[in-house]
Amino acid sequence: MLVFNYLFRNRIRTFITVLCVTLASTLILSIGFLFSSVRDYMINEVKQTNGDYHVKFQTFNEDFYKVKGIKKITVDSNNVQIIYNDIRLSYKFTEEICKKIKCENITYNEKLFSLYGISKNENIMHTFISLIVTILFVLGIGILIIIYNSFSISINERKKQFSTLKSLGMTKGKIRNMVLLEGLIIFVIGLGLGFVISVNLMCLLFLILNHLLSEIFIINIRISIYPLFLIISILFIMFIVLFSAFIPSVIASKT
Repeated sequence: MLVFNYLFRNRIRTFITVLCVTLASTLILSIGFLFSSVRDYMINEVKQTNGDYHVKFQTFNEDFYKVKGIKKITVDSNNVQIIYNDIRLSYKFTEEICKKIKCENITYNEKLFSLYGISKNENIMHTFISLIVTILFVLGIGILIIIYNSFSISINERKKQFSTLKSLGMTKGKIRNMVLLEGLIIFVIGLGLGFVISVNLMCLLFLILNHLLSEIFIINIRISIYPLFLIISILFIMFIVLFSAFIPSVIASKT
């Protein structure tokens, strides 16, 4: 209750801190949505230009229809194109098929595989992840300083309150946990607001891009949410906020 009472009584300070976290969340989540959307666009582009098959054989065999794990089979001039239920198991399924059925001229859709991070040759997913982590790290330094200063100022304004609480018997651990709980509450609120704002901003951005660059894009780019990129963004925001709250919480516990 002390945490909620403080946040409510100091509405201006709470608003400023939430605003900082919201802006940081909007920026970081927008980066995650941008990479997710670019990846989704590239996947659709590959499917349209190169085909959506997972593996292709030159010779057709009726036994292909008896194999489990296959979602779709397309036959054209003795060539068979197979789409599996799970693209991540394409190599495994193909090896199992070729042990039972004679396979000739196996061709994998490596361009598509690289966007799912399963290609044995080139992995665009690894490049995406490296870029995201690098960009977030660079931005995170400035964001960390801003959010840390906000929490630090808040703690300095409450030194008398912490001294009173300690004189009443509250332990260092409880004071530290109280400040961390404040940081967690502010993180949840800021993340929720940042998510809504970033989704709308990216939708607006792609709407403008599709209109201005309609002659360049093969298909319209749309907002997409790839779980891995979203998780990376959320964990990064959580680390920044909780780390920014942790150091002031230790200082508060020593008051």
